[in-house]
Amino acid sequence: MRRAAALLLLAAAAGAQTLAWKRAAQDWYEPKELTLLAEPPKGVASAGEGLFYFAGPCADQRLLLALSPEAHALRVDLDFDGDLADEAPVEMVEEGIWRRSVVEMDVPEPVAFSFFRRANGPRDRLWLAILAHREGTVVVEGRARRVLLLDHDQDLRFDGAEDRTLVDIDGDGLVNRHSDDERVAAGVPFRLRG
Repeated sequence: MRRAAALLLLAAAAGAQTLAWKRAAQDWYEPKELTLLAEPPKGVASAGEGLFYFAGPCADQRLLLALSPEAHALRVDLDFDGDLADEAPVEMVEEGIWRRSVVEMDVPEPVAFSFFRRANGPRDRLWLAILAHREGTVVVEGRARRVLLLDHDQDLRFDGAEDRTLVDIDGDGLVNRHSDDERVAAGVPFRLRG
């Protein structure tokens, strides 16, 4: 297939605003370990003694949270106003060897954020898996191709070095997230077959 068609598909995949938000099972997403700090980030008031803090990019906002000293609850800045004091603690529920909280945030559509840590692990270790991806179809030379955007760096931007684009390259109507044949780095040109 012509290179121009492949680049057209890549451009369509990069235009994530045209694709629908979807959610799959937790194990479908790549978790990312968050770097927690013992002090609040610059410009953020302390939300209490002994908390561990995280601040990082999230779509066009900043994700801000604090983990309680005993690591059983989170405060998440759900309204993105930079203030944790007005946020209620969210309990981290024990599930086997894990403690987990799933919080839904509007960024701009409702998206589930799964925060988890080992129940008996270090208090300053926390992982995040955003339970969302973008999915849709694009038509290249008259043929529909399924496209998924996966946010492996957990910032909801789909343009990072860790992010992946899944494309129905062979035209069979399916995408295989475990296949190197249909998984490409975001923003990297690729060729279509079929």
